[in-house]
Amino acid sequence: METFHKGMELINPKDNMSKYFVNESDNVIVNAFEKKTAVHAGLMDKFAPAEKTQSILQEVLKQERNNKTAAYIHVPFCETHCLYCGFYNQPYRKEQSRIFTDTLIKEIMLWKDTKALNSKPVNALYFGGGTPTALEVEDIKRILKTVHEVLPLANDCEITMEGRISNMTKEKVEAYLEGGVNRFSLGVQSFNTDLRRSMGRRSDRDTIIERINMMKSYNQSAIVLDLIYGFPNQTMDIWVDDIKTAQSLELDGFDCYQLNVLPNTPLGKRIADGSINPALDVKTKTEFFLKSIELMEEALYRRLSVNHWQRTTRERNIYNQFARGYASCLSFGAGAGGNINGYSYMILRDYKGYIEAVNHGIKPIMGISIPDKDYALYKEIAESFENGWLDLKRLENKYNYPLISMTKDILDQWEKAGVIMQQSGKIILTKAGQFWFVNLSQLLQEFIKLTMMFNEKDVCMTVTAG
Repeated sequence: METFHKGMELINPKDNMSKYFVNESDNVIVNAFEKKTAVHAGLMDKFAPAEKTQSILQEVLKQERNNKTAAYIHVPFCETHCLYCGFYNQPYRKEQSRIFTDTLIKEIMLWKDTKALNSKPVNALYFGGGTPTALEVEDIKRILKTVHEVLPLANDCEITMEGRISNMTKEKVEAYLEGGVNRFSLGVQSFNTDLRRSMGRRSDRDTIIERINMMKSYNQSAIVLDLIYGFPNQTMDIWVDDIKTAQSLELDGFDCYQLNVLPNTPLGKRIADGSINPALDVKTKTEFFLKSIELMEEALYRRLSVNHWQRTTRERNIYNQFARGYASCLSFGAGAGGNINGYSYMILRDYKGYIEAVNHGIKPIMGISIPDKDYALYKEIAESFENGWLDLKRLENKYNYPLISMTKDILDQWEKAGVIMQQSGKIILTKAGQFWFVNLSQLLQEFIKLTMMFNEKDVCMTVTAG
């Protein structure tokens, strides 16, 4: 979120409305914006002073959670560094599995008797990373046993194990299922062996299909996977084959994501120095996006969000919905991020520092943010745009703000440009709007925030003058 002040003067957003408008074009899905403005839409947090981090955290832990809740466990190890990944932290070494697990369990136990942890059920638990499936079987069993003993998991809690196909041996799959895992999320990205290996992925097409069929044979969990479009040298034929291959496996659902090339990743650096071809341009990515919708609708998949498709009711996608919206997230593990009642925090990424702090009985928080008074409103906007719509009338009634009149000029221009349709206080994203939903969500949140800040300034000035 950009700075809202010009010197000491707060800028009225209505003085620069064009900033919030979409480029009008005969081909708006390509030309609506020059580029994607963020990976995930949201406003910047105001972080508390570093010296107050732990004291604020302790006060937050005394509160009951006031919203729906997920839990997240971050395993910071990877056996290889995929070129496009910005989350790589630690190379995996077998001896680290026990050390990390011992530490993680200690960290979970630090919150065992807190009101924030125990006050309400946890509806979704997600093991991410990194690569959580890299851990040794006995260690993942210990972690699963601990979370069942300590976290107040709901009776229907969605427990997701994210991982790589190369780790999915029968021994590990059976350990996950025995520990209550009821959803697997597999980072396939593409079935094309050459494309996968060009991005640092090891398993070939036949191995992927063989492992998925083995996992399906247990019939005890939802199985979903990620597909990504936008890679260098990816063709439409490869993309169509990826989607049709995933459909032929009769999985419970899968994602069709757009590649985000981050400059600090190996892929970003290699594209910059010319050693690898550029990622696909916006026009080509829009064609891949539209083709995915066509093929998924043709196969009668149901859409749970802009990018996520469901084939069976076994797939619920709870964690991902919570992570984007107004929900608390109890997080553990080096590099994990979470929040409690809007107080967002990030756990230390430095692995050695993380181990040392936990062994001294300290939750190793890098920082904690103070929630904006309208935090819940902005998170609901973000969650709704992820789903392809926004019920502005409902939010207006819930939060008692004139949101419809406040945003009328912007929404009318968006509708004219062809990225939304308006229906009685509801916003429905067109396919062009779905492709650019992150930009639209970001702009709307920023405009509402700025407008309310400006209006509050005017009220304060009027009261002072009176």
